[in-house]
Formats: sequence, C-alpha cells, structure tokens
Amino acid sequence: MYYEEKIKNTRAIQYTEGKIDVSVESDRGRILNCSAVRRLQQRTQVFPLEEDAAIRSRLTHSLEVQQTGRYIAREILEQSKQRKEIVLFETKDLEELRKYQDAFVSLVEMSCLLHDIGNPPFGHFGEKAIQDWARDNLSSDEDISNEKSDMVLINNKELLLDLKNFDGNAQGIRLVTSLQQLNLTYSQIASFLKYVRGAFEKSETKKIGKKPGFFFSEKEIIEKIYRELNMETQHRYPLVYIMEAADDISYSIADLDDALDKNIVTIPDFIDFLKKRNCASDIIKKIEEFYEKSKDQKHNNPSAYFMIKLRANLHKHLVSEIASCYLDKHEEIFYGTLDNSLIKIKTELLATDKKEDKKYMWFELHEAMKEFARERIFSDRKICEMELKGYKIIHELLTIFKSILKIPADIFTNEERFGREFPLEYRLYNRLPKKYRIAYENARNSCKDSGCLELYYRTRLIFDYISGMTDNFALKEYQILSAIR
Repeated sequence: MYYEEKIKNTRAIQYTEGKIDVSVESDRGRILNCSAVRRLQQRTQVFPLEEDAAIRSRLTHSLEVQQTGRYIAREILEQSKQRKEIVLFETKDLEELRKYQDAFVSLVEMSCLLHDIGNPPFGHFGEKAIQDWARDNLSSDEDISNEKSDMVLINNKELLLDLKNFDGNAQGIRLVTSLQQLNLTYSQIASFLKYVRGAFEKSETKKIGKKPGFFFSEKEIIEKIYRELNMETQHRYPLVYIMEAADDISYSIADLDDALDKNIVTIPDFIDFLKKRNCASDIIKKIEEFYEKSKDQKHNNPSAYFMIKLRANLHKHLVSEIASCYLDKHEEIFYGTLDNSLIKIKTELLATDKKEDKKYMWFELHEAMKEFARERIFSDRKICEMELKGYKIIHELLTIFKSILKIPADIFTNEERFGREFPLEYRLYNRLPKKYRIAYENARNSCKDSGCLELYYRTRLIFDYISGMTDNFALKEYQILSAIR
C-alpha cells in the first residue's frame, strides 16, 4: 500500500516525458493558466456581485484552501516519519522519495485550487436554479399527459436524471476534461473527484456518494481513471480527504472574516453566540482575549488582528489533529472506503474522550463558526436579496436559450437550414463560445446514431455556457437578452 500506486503520469493523451516531478509541474502550469480558474475571480463566494475587491471571491477562497491543503499535506508527511508502522512511499532512493513527496503536496494544492471550478454564477443559488429549471422543463414522453406541453423531451431515463442533477462538483470534472481539455494526469483529476457516483445514478446514503461527482458525458474518462489507478468503483482517491478538510477549515474562517469586514456582524455578536451555545469556557476566554488585544492594536481594520489570531490558532490546532486522523485511518483512506470527513471523525472522537477537552474545544469552535454563519450571516437581508436575484437571472437565461432545444435534430445539425428556418435560435446559438460548440459537435459526432444523445449533449451545451459565466456577465447577458439594456 504505497503512494507510487496512486501518483502516476498517465494522461488521456500520452507524452514521452515520464518523470513524476516534471509531470506534476506540468499539471500546475496547465491549471494556473486555465481560463476557467481566472473566471473564479468574478464568481460568488458568499456575497453576489460584490464590488469590494477585498471581499472573497471563489478564486481568493480557492487560494486560501490551497494554502491550507498544503499545510495539511506537509503535516501528514512530517507526522508519518514518527509512525514507523505507516510507510507512504516504497522507494529507498532519497531523490525519488523527495519527488514523490513533492508530488503528494502538489496534487493536494492543485485539487484545492480546482475544487470550486465548476460552481455556476451566484453560488449554490445558481446551482439550484439550473436544477429547478431542468426538473420543470425536461421530461420524457411517458411523464407528459398533455400533448401540447412545452417540455423538452429526453426519452432516456438515465440521461434525463443526469440533466436534472446538475452539480458544481461534476461540472468541475467536465470543465478540466471535456471543455478545457487540460489533459491533466489521472491522479490530478482523481484528487478533486469529491463525490463518487454519477449524476445519472440514484442518490445513496453514503456521504461520499450523496451528491453527483461526474456526469454521463464524462463517464468514460472516469472509468479509465479508476482502471489506471487500480481503484474500485465508487471509492475515493486518498488525497480528496485532505482537500475536503482544507475547504471545510477555510470557508468557516472566510465567512466570519468577510461578514465582520462588511459590518453584518460584530465580534461581540460572535462571542455572545458562543456563550448561548454553551461552548467550552476555555475557548470563550481565548476568543475574548483575542478581542481585547485587538482593541489595543493600532490597525486600520479593527477586526484584522482578531481574525489573524483566530485563523492562526485554528490552523495550529486543527491541522495537526487532522493529519493525525489521516494516518490513523490510513488504510481506509488509501483504498477510498472511508465514508466520512476527517474533521467530522476527529470532532466525534474528541467529544467522547474527556481527556482531550483542550483539543476538542478548537473543533467545537470550528463547528460553532459554521452554525454562526448559517444563523447570522447567510440570513442577512442583502445577501438573501442578491441570491434571489441570482436565482432569477440563471433561471431566465435558461428559459431564453430553451428554444434551441426545441429544434428538430436534422435541422439543428444542418447549418444552412438552421440559419434559414430558425433565424432567432440561430443567433442565440452563435452567442455560445466556440470552444463549447466544438465540444458539443465532437460529442455529437461520436454518437451519430442516437438522437437522444444528441439532445443530451445539446442541453449540456446550454448548461456549460450559463454555468461557466461570471456573476457580472450573467447579469449583463440577462439584461441584454431581456431588452433591459
């Protein structure tokens, strides 16, 4: 059970270079230069259409997750030196060992940077808008009682279910493989495949399968990845657990930091919440200590010192324990069968062990921060208003482009007839980015004999375009096509 089995050079398109360090650096370059990563800078984290550049976007959040993931990965490597019963790498060559350790860290970092790449405009409300629209507008013959229904017919239950289960995680896999065609190593792709079931499969009780991880359109590449990396189907790649923990830590800190910066809540509000929640007295004293010291600092941002102390202490205490948990559960993690997050496991374990109260209080604080965000930050009136606007924008854009899906396949695939018989839809179609249209055409040409598959990929094309927009571009496109501006 060694990581050389999991960290490989294999790509969809082979190259002669076989050195693992060069291969990993190549992945970093491809990801950092990817336009889909750049678009994250104008995509919602918590505050839609935010003009203040100091407030986090999906990109700045992802950079923070990347740093936290790096910290956890390096701590795992460091702690493994003291755990003689766990050998992560088989090689005795020190230079080769260093390359594999660097690859271990780099794969985690880049999976953290990519983890939100498929999220649509306006965050989870944009995601829900696509899901709701699909469920209201896509159907099969047997589900329609009215022959005059305006529903788009997808007469294949598997494909219909897939389209109705849009998910940002699955769209991220689609982006790096089918749309951007980054040709990453299979190890790098697997390292951010957070959920292990396809959108075309029924939901299950397993936590690692509670949401879709990939679409039918990427089923073949996922199967290749599993074969190449010797993974059982519906099992996780081990580094995903690190990425998941890094995201969990980072967003809980970021939500509070941004809310303080925008004066949605105050530090005393947070302290009062901890007291009402009956958090450990020691942690409340610590938070109050940070607050008192922050008031003595001559800083242009009164909450800056407080957040620096809070962030540093959370990282210090959580990362060490998460790394320890990773090694404790290493066999399950290596084979991808562990059906829980590292933070959740450690929180539950420490809560039952009274000897570990000092360690537990930091995990309790982390959980309290997430609850505070749900109750006091996400419920803010202005945030809710912008989320509702975002939902409306995405839903209406899909309705505008729906007419493209109503065109018969024989006409849609004949450019001359398409332009002559459906001039409005033809102009809408030509608003779509060329790279997305090429991806659709390539997929269509690979399944010429299936009209249902053609319509599936045509629908996926519309989803690709709208989910790939930035918040500002989605607003602008909605205004233009609705003749508001």
